[in-house]
Amino acid sequence: MKAVEKTQLEKIKKALEKYGIFNEEQLNEAIKNMKPLNIGCMVSPVPSKKVLEEQEC
Repeated sequence: MKAVEKTQLEKIKKALEKYGIFNEEQLNEAIKNMKPLNIGCMVSPVPSKKVLEEQEC
């Protein structure tokens, strides 16, 4: 394993430990109990059907 990868893994491990996650089982449980994330504010709106039809030419 490269030193850079090891450093990144250590940072991730430290961040998870702040939330009481110390092993894979605890991580899986935390993911299972997560609330859904609304990503609507982070995506572009879907173009209307008319715009899509015009682009097919």
